[in-house]
Amino acid sequence: MSAAAEPRDHETLAFLAHQADRDGDWTGAWALAQRLAEAMPAHPQPRLIAARAAFALGRLDESRRAAEAALALAPDAFAANLVLADIAEYRAEPTRALQLRMAALAVADAQRSRGVSKRVAEALDRAAAAVNAAMGEAIDAALAPLEAQHGAAALRRIRAAGERFAGRQAFEPDHPDWRPGLMYIPGLEPRHWYEREAFDWVAEVEAATAVVRAELLAVMSDAAGFTPYINDPPGSRGAEYWAALNRSTDWSAFHFSRRGQPYEDNRRRCPQTTALLDRLPLMRVPGYAPEPMFSVLKPKTRIPPHYGSVNGRLVVHLPLIVPPDCGALKAGSEARAWVEGRVMVFDDAALHEAWNDSDQTRVVLIFDVWNPQLSAVEREGFSAVLQAAQAFEKTHRGAA
Repeated sequence: MSAAAEPRDHETLAFLAHQADRDGDWTGAWALAQRLAEAMPAHPQPRLIAARAAFALGRLDESRRAAEAALALAPDAFAANLVLADIAEYRAEPTRALQLRMAALAVADAQRSRGVSKRVAEALDRAAAAVNAAMGEAIDAALAPLEAQHGAAALRRIRAAGERFAGRQAFEPDHPDWRPGLMYIPGLEPRHWYEREAFDWVAEVEAATAVVRAELLAVMSDAAGFTPYINDPPGSRGAEYWAALNRSTDWSAFHFSRRGQPYEDNRRRCPQTTALLDRLPLMRVPGYAPEPMFSVLKPKTRIPPHYGSVNGRLVVHLPLIVPPDCGALKAGSEARAWVEGRVMVFDDAALHEAWNDSDQTRVVLIFDVWNPQLSAVEREGFSAVLQAAQAFEKTHRGAA
């Protein structure tokens, strides 16, 4: 066979193998995939076809080997993880099946926008449904004892948030501006801004401005402890949106804690700021919050419009360094300028953005508090739902 004929032969084999795969001719798909794999040893697609065919024929070990070979050639071949998930489910390994489906969905999220076949899209939908069903069971288990203690009516809004998070109810925000990235509690009055006079802790925070600023200036004397606020993996959807700021010190943070985990070195370097934060009624959810920090925005830097993660909290700014003609924080249609020592409170689950148009650095202390529209019981329930979701993710995220 001439060299010129080989590509056409490969193309014919590939066409026939894909056709057999699409038509459910599993015996034919298996045979053609073996020939195609010999002709294209570095390509994952023949192994994917072989994996699907072998599974349909009940040859699970051969299916597993083919899927693993595809992943070895292309770690982002999420369809191989879907086959491995089906094998795990067939073998009564539900935890591993969920791990594999979540791994597939995590990779497919970025690729799906570029288009996938109808068969793959349907497989992804089935994987998402399986993951959502298991997540729903975890949320049910978290809320059941609280509903038994306080009554279902007291937790109605939190139950609805959990149902939407688990995909049991469609996401329909009460206001088009509110689209939090993680979880949405329906029934809260949509308010972009909250006036500082509504919170009894504001006076203490504002009175501490000079002390907090002094500790800030001390830690700014070197770069230790400051890290880029956005740090998304290359190629991810977040990295694409945040391209100008991803892994950049143009927007950096000095964290006192993150996802509820203290940054002890930073806390020791700013003892009075730490003591102030410890006295405040911050949102505290193990594994999620609080997340207080010094937020540093360098000159001529813009934070593009984006949504926060949940509407069960409010975000507080204590401006510490605000250059003349700095810029503003915009939530909804209203932009408010930072004023040193004057607290600002807003709901970051709604669309918001910020910018520093000056030639100097702007710094604010940021921390989160509970949305005051939530009752104590609802806060307990929301915390339970968030922790259940995180425990589920920790157990099932990623597959060996």
